[in-house]
Amino acid sequence: IIFYKKLIIWVAMMPSNKILFVEDEFALLKGISASLGVYSDITGVMSLEEARKALSNETFDLVLLDKGLPDGSGLDLLPRIRESSPDTAVIILTGDSDFNSVNKCIAAGADDYLVKSEFIMQDLLVRIPLALKKAKLRKEIEEARQHLSLTLPTSVEQLNGNAYEQFLGNIIRITPS
Repeated sequence: IIFYKKLIIWVAMMPSNKILFVEDEFALLKGISASLGVYSDITGVMSLEEARKALSNETFDLVLLDKGLPDGSGLDLLPRIRESSPDTAVIILTGDSDFNSVNKCIAAGADDYLVKSEFIMQDLLVRIPLALKKAKLRKEIEEARQHLSLTLPTSVEQLNGNAYEQFLGNIIRITPS
């Protein structure tokens, strides 16, 4: 209990995030939305169609995505999320704990996979900050990659004297400490 109280305080100190919660179980949708809504701006929807509409109208920091929805698999939405908003963290929620299912979700682009249980709220309080951090790091890596592509010469032979020192300086400058 002490751990969860400290965790709730830690989560409360995090900046507010925009979360899209896609879940067809009404009680779960309302309960988790109410709990997370204290810390974040939550949009709750119950189908893929509603999720597509929400994603075309807004940008979200995180999508909590049920794998099994009445109008299809939540996995069908992952490519659209990754195309339109690659910096959005995605956590798949499901009742399926099969290892192959976990691998399939992660391979499809999910940042995390959470099996629904009686401890789902506690699990989310731990995993949401981790998924958001992973998405932030993914963005920083892409920005560094783009910066390097602009400053990196096309061949090693072009690196001489001052150019080499400037190149190393750029690498050191963009590398997180």
